[in-house]
Amino acid sequence: MKRLFTLWFAALLFLTACGGQQKTEQAENLKPLYATGSPAEAVLETTEKSGEKIELMLGVLDNSAQHKQRSEIYSLVGEFNNQNAQYHVTIKNYREDGKTLEQGRQSLMTELLAGGGPDMLVLDNLSPLPLIAKGLLLDLDTLASEDPDVTEKNLVIWNALHEYSGMYLIAPRFVLDTVKCLPETKDAIETWDIQTYLEMEAALDDGTEMIYHMTPQNFVERLAVRYLPNAMDLETASCSFDNEEFVEILAAACRVGSYDSEKNDIEAWEDGVFQTASQRIAAGQLLFCAEWAASVEDLAYNRTITDGAELVYIGWPAPEGESGGRLVLQMPIGICSRTSQPQGCWELLKYILKHPRMDQNHPGFPCDMTKYQLMVTQTCDSLSNYQDLVRMDANNLLQRIRAYGKMGFYDEAVLNIILEEADAMFEGNATAEEVARLVQDRASLYMMEQYG
Repeated sequence: MKRLFTLWFAALLFLTACGGQQKTEQAENLKPLYATGSPAEAVLETTEKSGEKIELMLGVLDNSAQHKQRSEIYSLVGEFNNQNAQYHVTIKNYREDGKTLEQGRQSLMTELLAGGGPDMLVLDNLSPLPLIAKGLLLDLDTLASEDPDVTEKNLVIWNALHEYSGMYLIAPRFVLDTVKCLPETKDAIETWDIQTYLEMEAALDDGTEMIYHMTPQNFVERLAVRYLPNAMDLETASCSFDNEEFVEILAAACRVGSYDSEKNDIEAWEDGVFQTASQRIAAGQLLFCAEWAASVEDLAYNRTITDGAELVYIGWPAPEGESGGRLVLQMPIGICSRTSQPQGCWELLKYILKHPRMDQNHPGFPCDMTKYQLMVTQTCDSLSNYQDLVRMDANNLLQRIRAYGKMGFYDEAVLNIILEEADAMFEGNATAEEVARLVQDRASLYMMEQYG
């Protein structure tokens, strides 16, 4: 009997020790991902523990504690964790410990190519193109086809999201990188290509400027961004820059006039009041102005500042003459193909897409149709003038955006190659043809390394 008691007591001590060790390990695993006292402290400590929830990981590449989007994604994930009974999302920042953006990207890609990595990715600082080419992002169409809340009808940029023969990203908001002008200016343009731009600039009167703000370097960058999707073949890991079309872009940049900021900003003062670019367009002193359209409030501003004059978006000139703008997704998120929990990931994406804050005038139009319409209503109701005109502008813009077939993603590394090689041309040390050949050589090697 004494022997049985001794064995029972020893077993009890063993189980107690194991339980204490398990609690210690659980406590260690449940430590906050980021230190207390950071700007996002309140949102990072989302739940004390996940309990029986299924764990998901969201990867980010962010090094700025003050960055608004950084705080917002953490806030949204925190709210999701607190209200979702089945899933718990942990954020992993691949730029922790002072890593550079490139180091963070390499660390992330190493994990993904080895079959690991997060379940989802925020792609603010990472081009999705190599990920799509390597099959590392999940095509979301299967998940969307089973969800009546995410359809072509109620997703504003549905067409653009399918640029790559599938839907690999969803974002709650977008902005429009474009150019604005008077309707009559746009109507007079048959083909908005490089030659048209140069001819219009050459025919300007002395008192009229072409575009605010433009330099030869900016011209190359703007047109290269439009050219890149056609020049890069993701399937074959090849590119095409040593051709007449790209040489034309480079040669045209050398003929583009620079906007004289110092001279024109002085002339913009009229009777002690500074005339904005929108006002100068309405007055016929300026033909075009670059615009980063981010909300219905921007449309309202154009109407209000010009006393009701209509300004329309024409976009940047393109080699093929296609007018339009570039859709820039805000906080785009993709699901990694290696995840074992696509439905849980989809729940987070949908939660962010439909979040109540997305109909406010944040930097970006809502991608959700209901929230876009609500933003229009709320903004117009708050105006003292031009409500109907702004509502018309917002509806016209909506129809145009829904027809867009491109998101406008590009590979930043290839763009940097173009800009670096073009500097020699602007300094008079290389011709457009020579620059095109150098870009072709460097970009081809990069494509083979990153997409092959």
